[in-house]
Amino acid sequence: MLSSSSRFRSLPTLAADAARSAVVEFDDVKTRVETYQPSFLTAVINMLVLILLIVVVAAIYRQVKGEPRLDTVNNPERRSWMQQRLGNRNDDGEFVSFAHGLFGCFDNTNVCLISAFCPGIRWADTARMAGWMTFWVGILVVCLVQLGWLFGLLGWGLTVTVGVYFRQMARQDFQMRAGGFTVCEDCLAWTFCPWCAVAQEAQQYEDAWDVAHPVAKHAQERAMERNRVVR
Repeated sequence: MLSSSSRFRSLPTLAADAARSAVVEFDDVKTRVETYQPSFLTAVINMLVLILLIVVVAAIYRQVKGEPRLDTVNNPERRSWMQQRLGNRNDDGEFVSFAHGLFGCFDNTNVCLISAFCPGIRWADTARMAGWMTFWVGILVVCLVQLGWLFGLLGWGLTVTVGVYFRQMARQDFQMRAGGFTVCEDCLAWTFCPWCAVAQEAQQYEDAWDVAHPVAKHAQERAMERNRVVR
């Protein structure tokens, strides 16, 4: 039987052993975490779940917002301000830029929030309002781009390419400068702040519909023509 002094002398040894054991276990867990690589199948399943979530949220968004309507601004001062912003031209008769700045997200809180949390859905709605495609075709494009992220940088490349292509189309719709250096500008916008780019483009078309801008009227005509063809 150990004496009291022997037991007390063994306490530091026991504590040291426990500490060493804890360090070993921690290192083992850390190694497992650092070396863990999810399988490609797991990544595919996660992506499919994400796409399903996008479709569900898109359906809810579509139901809540409904179809875009022309000429919804009744306040004369705000209407005049929006028309002035949309008609901001330089000496050459070109539109200077988008009506809202790249970081003017908070000019429209609703657009800002949906662009921040569901940028793909907001982009698809902008594509619908621009007359480029239907809302659900836009969602399909978003889902296909999303699948590109399974292959790393391919997802980034697809996101920027699609974003810049249609941003250039928006510039052409509003007779802004397009091509050349603006492609670099749009690449930077979609690379470093795609949420801001989505919000900026969305606000441009939301304003156009609100004041019945010719671009919005033309988009409505294209949508009606497309519906007639489908029927």
